[in-house]
Parts: sequence; C-alpha cells; structure tokens
Amino acid sequence: MSFTYVKSLSSDFSNNFDQYIFREEIQNSLITGVLLEVILSGDQIDVTFNAELSVDDLNKFNNLVENHDPSEIDKLTSSYKTIPVSTKIKSSKSNNWQLVSTYDYHGTSNVSEIKYIDIISKANPSSGTLSYDFRVINLQTGQVIANKTGFTNDTFQANDLGAITNLPESRSMLEIHCKIASGSGNINIQNINIY
Repeated sequence: MSFTYVKSLSSDFSNNFDQYIFREEIQNSLITGVLLEVILSGDQIDVTFNAELSVDDLNKFNNLVENHDPSEIDKLTSSYKTIPVSTKIKSSKSNNWQLVSTYDYHGTSNVSEIKYIDIISKANPSSGTLSYDFRVINLQTGQVIANKTGFTNDTFQANDLGAITNLPESRSMLEIHCKIASGSGNINIQNINIY
C-alpha cells in the first residue's frame, strides 16, 4: 500500500522548491522505497512512495528535504532531469498495442538525449501469471525508441524500458504503448518517468 509524506512549501522548504529536481534527488539517492509521485498544491507538498519508508530511508528523505536547493542545479543541462509524463489510461486488458501516453520530444539537436524511461506499473492477473510489454515509438517515422517485454511483477515497481535508440534530431511526438503478452487480467499503470 502506498504511503504519502506531507510537507510544507513554506515551513519545510522556505518557499524554495522544484518538484522535478526534488524527484530527481530522491531517485538518485540511496532510498530503497519506490517514489510514485511528488505533487505541489498551494503550500502542501505530497511525496508518495510505494510503501512507508524504513527508519533509515526516512532519515535520508528528511535529509534531502533539509538540503534541497534548486539553485545549485542547472535545470537546463542536468543529464538526469526527470520528466513525469501523464498517462492517458491507468489500466489495460488489451492483447494488442494500446496507447498509454504521448510525449512531445524536442529532438537531440534542441535538448538533451533521453537516457532512460521507466514506468511504474504492475500486472493484475485474473489467475496464474500475466506477462506484459511496453514500447515507445516515434509517431512520425514509426521507429522503435524503446521496447521491453516480459514484465510479470504483480506489485507496483519502476520498470526500466531498457536501451534507448533511434532518438530523432528534430521535434517529434513519441507514443508509449502497452499490451498483455500472455495470461489474462489487466495491466495497471501509475506513472511514467523520462530521464
């Protein structure tokens, strides 16, 4: 079960906070819990993990909160900037490729190359084991950017889509697809992160 830590923009971060950089700091830390989302709404910051953090992880998390300083990071050139991508669907039962999300990538001639993509997802089999796949394609050319098959995890985890290839130089629309490869049930999708 997911667990949310609630922080204050003014009290905990002295009104100096960047949610994307903070996500990056958590994901590049030694915290073992899986980060699901960081949501800023007014003065409230909700930081949600897949489960309650251990004492050691909570100490690391609190240390990140205390030392967060967006001004120390060049947001435009950071190689590991995390871009959360919204999903068009949260669940799929299809054995054919189904659109999960689109991403407007500005091309390697304009922005940094995509280093990797992960999708927080799980299988929800009706019985036995369900295997599912993800792919990312360039909508204009049809070229495959990433393709990873055989996910079977039945609890939410960050699934890395593997090697990134065929990145376009110019601005292009990328599509993220999923499908059930074997078994019956559905795929649950929570977040997509592009680095």
